[in-house]
Parts: sequence; structure tokens; C-alpha cells
Amino acid sequence: MHRLLSKRLTAYFLVAVFILMPLWLSAASSSSTFSIQTSVGEDTTPPTTPTLLSATPVSSTAITLTWSVSTDDFALGGYTLWRDAVPIATTTLTSYSDSGLTPSTTYSYFVRAFDWVNNVSTSSNTLATTTFDTPSTPPSATTSTSTRGTSASGRLTLRGTVAVVTAPTTAVLTFITNRPARTAVRWGRTTSYELGFTQTDRFREEHQTVITDLLPSAVYYYEIIAYNEANSIPQIIKQGTFTTKSGHGEVTVPNVSRLSAQVVGSAVSLTWSLPVVSYETTVRVVRSHLGFPLDQYDGMVVYQGIGSGFVDELALANLDRQYYTVFVVATDSGAQSSGAVVEARVLKVKTAEQAATTITLPELPALPEEVLLPLLDRQTIAVRQGSRTQTFADEAITLTPDEPFTLAIPVFALPERLKSIIVTLRDPTDHRQAYTFLLRRPAGSAYYETTLDALSVEGQSLLLVEIYDFEALVVGRYGRPVLFSSAPAREDTVFFPDRLLESRAWLWMLPLLVLSLLSYLLWRRFQYPQREDNSRTR
Repeated sequence: MHRLLSKRLTAYFLVAVFILMPLWLSAASSSSTFSIQTSVGEDTTPPTTPTLLSATPVSSTAITLTWSVSTDDFALGGYTLWRDAVPIATTTLTSYSDSGLTPSTTYSYFVRAFDWVNNVSTSSNTLATTTFDTPSTPPSATTSTSTRGTSASGRLTLRGTVAVVTAPTTAVLTFITNRPARTAVRWGRTTSYELGFTQTDRFREEHQTVITDLLPSAVYYYEIIAYNEANSIPQIIKQGTFTTKSGHGEVTVPNVSRLSAQVVGSAVSLTWSLPVVSYETTVRVVRSHLGFPLDQYDGMVVYQGIGSGFVDELALANLDRQYYTVFVVATDSGAQSSGAVVEARVLKVKTAEQAATTITLPELPALPEEVLLPLLDRQTIAVRQGSRTQTFADEAITLTPDEPFTLAIPVFALPERLKSIIVTLRDPTDHRQAYTFLLRRPAGSAYYETTLDALSVEGQSLLLVEIYDFEALVVGRYGRPVLFSSAPAREDTVFFPDRLLESRAWLWMLPLLVLSLLSYLLWRRFQYPQREDNSRTR
């Protein structure tokens, strides 16, 4: 019985050794040790200086002002408007109506921008203007009993109802007033309307206000204020609420593909291929000279439409480079792609010898040196296509050329002071071409992700992920070769002897070989006594 039990234990041990051996080999080939040192500082860079564009008197007591958009290296906070060297308003918008002024009086204005840690830009240019004279009012035979100095004929009301169309992060308010009026809309999560304020500077009857940067599935309060033509006295004409749509379950909008920029003189010609989707979309192109715009409002909108190209005239007239981000927006839901990016630079004049040089297709370049982050393992960088998921822990990634694919990185694995994540994909048919995309975190998601449209070509490519901190320094870089092929991917694991020796995984086999040898000797030890007993019996 003792010998039989020993044989069974020995057999179980051998089976366990040979089952666990491939797992140990896999762990040996994928393990690595590294150290990294990063430098992080404070945000001390102020926003760019805005330009005060106009100061227009609209009545005897009001002046409307507009200014250009400022940009910041991390996050713009807003603007402070100054009248006669005294701050009078703080806003996130680029316009303001200064009311309650004195007729026939000249006022001087300038504006400053500030960021999220109160770094303040320098002052803009100064504009001065004069309010209108006090309008003459004919004598009235009866005493007016209207409140706030408005007569019955001057009372502003709504004609019909306010139509509110919502999306997960936006709302559009459309309404009509009974007379031409300037209007203002305030909104917030409470009746204090603490989140925003916008107003028009023209008198009209039909009005539309677009509210952005809202939260999905949230209730908002709004208030509409109208100003009449006679004395610009504010009148509240509507108070109400609306609820934004849910951001969950929305379609994943792929980016445009093959985005390129050609510089002709001071103009930049952008071309792209639209994604093939089953819903209506629009393309929004945002430009900035400081860096790639990170969202639809981080820069100047130079194009919005359904085309596959646009010429940005005079974009490089006063600057040597411009950065563009192209977003695809779903018309119904408001969902947007993460953004495809491209840089345009002023062309240097080539000599005749350089222009005559024949350009040959280069080989696929080698991946740049990787920069690893302590919390971001290659296993967490996922590439999803259909029902199949691969990671950067794989030696190479195989994708079909006729389907879009998504690259996703969990938020918990990335630095807190993250500025942007940029993904670059080499063209499989022309390695000189590279397409670049931003990773964004959708509302309510635990991942930064981007969806790339199908390239519809086969070949070898490279996929590079670069992570930037708030100072626009590379703190992480990961890369993997990619094969676009229509052939079905093989799941078999093949071990090559040369690769095994190069990786030194054979060192892990020594303990296994020793254990196997000891197990064999132990088994033989119990076999010989059995033969001796049999011989004596005979």
C-alpha cells in the first residue's frame, strides 16, 4: 500500500510539473524590471492675452463687448472684464453686455484671461465708446402703473413656448418674443443659475441659445431675460427646467481617417476620409497655434459641415505653425469622436537639387524607445476589434483592415496631472504617412479611448501611444507592431528556440529539470525493491 501511494503521488507530481511548466515559461518571458524617474512642477504659465474686438453701445444705458478666445497650457478658467480700470464682471464666455450706465457717457474697457490656478494674462487692448443720448419721451396723459419703468406697450412676452432640444452634454433653447429684443439666458443646477450666462447684442424676434458642457441625465434650471429697444430694462419672460439625455449606451463615434494637411503659401488645405456609419454626423475642425485642441471648445472653430476637406485661408500668415483637431459629432445624440489631429508648418524653400531628388518608400521605421509608467502595464493598453481584444503585452497585434477598432487605457493607470494621450498609426501602404489621434474619456467612463475607422488596406504598421503631462512633456511611451490582414488570426502559440535562448527563459527551466530528475529517481527507488522481492519469492 505504501509503495502504491508513493507511485500515485509521484505521478501526480510529474503531471503538475508538466502542466505548470508552460505557465512559468510565459511568466518568465513577460516579466521585466525597470525604474523610472519623472519631474512634475506647478502650473505657472498664464493664458494667452485676449483681444478686445468690439465695444458697441446698444442703448443709452448699455454697451455690448466681445473679445477673442484665450488658450491655456492646462485649463482656461475664464475672463475678467474691466471698465475704467475697475473689474466689473467674470465670465467664461467671450461677450458681455454692460448695463446700468449713464447716457452720453464715455467708458473705457479691457479684458484679462485667467486659468484654473488663477494665473492671469496681460491686459488686452483698450476700447472706449459712448452710450447713446437719453431718448425723448412724449408726455403721457395718464399715470403709468407698470412696474420697473416699462409701459404696457413695452412689455416683452413670449410668442408661443420655449422649445428645448437636449443631448447628453448640450441643450438648444429656441423661442420667439412678441417684439424685437435682446435676450439673455442664465442656467444652473439650482435657481441661482450659477453655471452660466449668455446674451445677444442684436434686437430680433426669433432667438436661439446653445448651452454646452452639461452633464448627462441631469436637471438644469434656466431663466430667459429680455431687453426692449427703448430703455434696455431687463424683463424676465420665462423660467423653467430641462433634463439632458443619458450619456450611457450612446454610439461610439469613430474618427475621420487619413487626415492630412498641405501648406500652400499661407493657406492650409485639410483633407480627410469620413467614417462609414449608419447615423448622421457632422465634422467640426478646431484650430490653435499653441497645441492640439483637446475638445470642441479649446480653440477656434474654422469649419463645421459634412464635407471631406477644407481650406483654411491665411492660417499661416502671421504664424509658422498651426495645430488642428478634427471631431466627428453624431447629430442626434451629440456624441463625438476623440479627435484626429494634424500639424501644419510653414514650408521651407527647397533648392533645385533637393526638389529633383527622387523620394523612395522607406522601410517601416523602428519603434522609438519606450518610456514605461509604474502603474501602466502593457496588459492594460487594450485594442478591441469586434469581439476580440488584444493588448500591448502581445508581441504583435493583428487586425482586419475592414473594421474600425478601439484603443482604451484605464484612468486609474495614468498620471493624475495628465494633459493628453496621443496615438499615432503608420499607414500600412506608405510608411511616410502617419495618422494621429487623441484619446478622450467619455462621460461616465473609466477609460480614455479612441476609435479609429477602418483603413481598408493590408500591410505592416506601427501603433504608438504617447502620454503627456500638464507641461506637455512625454512621461510615457508604448509601441507595438500591427499587421492589417484579412486572413483569420491564429491563436496557436509557437516557441522558437532562438527566441527562447535570447530571452534567457531557459534559466527558469533549471529548477524544473532538477525536480523532474529527482522525481524520476524517487520513482526508480520504489521500483527496484519490488523486483528484489519478486526474485526472492521465485
